[in-house]
Amino acid sequence: MKAWFGFALAATVIASGLPAAALDVSTCGQTLPARSVGVLTGDLVCAPGETAVRLGVNSTLDLNGYDIVAPDGWGVWCEPGRRCTVIGNGGEIRDANAGVYLQNRAQLYISDIAVRDCDSGILAEDWHNGRKGSKVWLEDVLVTGSSDAAIRVGRVTAKDVTLIDNSGGGLIASWIGKVRATGLTVTGNATSATCQTVGCEGIESGSFTGKNVVVTDNDGVGIRSKLVRLKDSTVTGNSRAGSAVDLLTNEMPRLLRVICNRAANFTDPGNDWGVCQFDNGL
Repeated sequence: MKAWFGFALAATVIASGLPAAALDVSTCGQTLPARSVGVLTGDLVCAPGETAVRLGVNSTLDLNGYDIVAPDGWGVWCEPGRRCTVIGNGGEIRDANAGVYLQNRAQLYISDIAVRDCDSGILAEDWHNGRKGSKVWLEDVLVTGSSDAAIRVGRVTAKDVTLIDNSGGGLIASWIGKVRATGLTVTGNATSATCQTVGCEGIESGSFTGKNVVVTDNDGVGIRSKLVRLKDSTVTGNSRAGSAVDLLTNEMPRLLRVICNRAANFTDPGNDWGVCQFDNGL
């Protein structure tokens, strides 16, 4: 486990005494007490509609390299207004309504995990609240095969995260929420029939700041945000309804060593920003 989350993730584990003071998690439906650490002792395969594990206040779940399978249920459930931590150690969450579900104003730290074939990979009850709603920190996370968006949360900080082949869209934050990312890859998302009708995005947020970001080949706008700041990144091959749109912003994107094909102006649709290769006027 890397230290990118700083003391918030590492201190949770250390203070809880992992592994000596850890609780075994061996059956679906368990609830971890407040400030505890639970460790999977094997794969959890739950009955349809069941919640695999509920996390109490400031508690931590270590998948220990095992998998959670929760068909039509919930993989991990985080209580409102509190911090919860999920460490995969190479494990996976699969087939759930949501791989991880956050109640109002919860804060999730999640690392070293794959979330596959869920309706939503990570879903916050108050995802539309970008000021005081739920927030997620991710590191070394893969989300793939979601029928809705891979991630739908108010505010996001991400490092070394891959969102691929999620038919309902990639990373969807609040329209006033901030997304900060390093090493984020978002590709092949937003392919569902609904997305083709109403329009979906690879990334949507109030503001997006990224470095070493790759957003390619999404069947929707690559990045839709009021303000985009990008460095050392590639945003190409994204299109909505047959129209190529890699960036769609309210303000001129701030780009440094970025490869992109088209940056459209949301407030003046007839004029692109003139910062990408095929913007009109270039």
